[in-house]
Amino acid sequence: LPPSAPLPVSVSADVTVAVADTAGRFVEGATVAVASTGVRAVTDASGRSVVKVPVGSEQVLNIAKPGFAQQVKVVNLAPGATRGTLRTMLIEREAPQTMTTIEAGGSVSGKHGVKVEFPAGALVNASGQPATGTVEMLMTPVNVTDVDVSAFPGLFEGNAAGTTRGTLLSFGTAEFVPQQGGQKLNLANGKTATIEVPLYATAQPDGSVIRA
Repeated sequence: LPPSAPLPVSVSADVTVAVADTAGRFVEGATVAVASTGVRAVTDASGRSVVKVPVGSEQVLNIAKPGFAQQVKVVNLAPGATRGTLRTMLIEREAPQTMTTIEAGGSVSGKHGVKVEFPAGALVNASGQPATGTVEMLMTPVNVTDVDVSAFPGLFEGNAAGTTRGTLLSFGTAEFVPQQGGQKLNLANGKTATIEVPLYATAQPDGSVIRA
């Protein structure tokens, strides 16, 4: 008899994604999208969805639902894998703060002292046109010393200049989203926003007190 044909090598795997909020409740209606392929699925009443993810390399998954800060997770499935799982958390966005005559710049503060300051002409719309008039600023701090830490987007990793990727130490973080008419705004080329985030941690890894 001729030799049996080799089994086909899997190029993608079915990944079950479970999404909850910071109170432990299932999040229904969240969209899970694979950045490299555009494949997406929506979570059901149990906060779960199944999405096909390429294997053998790092893959970025974007998890989003209106009213929640956007979540980004990285998965790396072994070559030949056919299944995988991912548990992730979404944090509800804080109520938006209103900024008027944004073309002149300004600043606004929110929960736990989170703050952003824009110079004049700092924001543009998706078409690159300067934003004018009233905008809404969504600022959602994430307490990295509490359960909210699971809502931190991405990996706790980063690259220092000239080094390989290593662990990222975070004392606090926040999501900043300027929008107008429900559409996100961006920083204009050459403009810089100044942000302040709450300092949730109180000690360095060696136990010494954190000081500004």
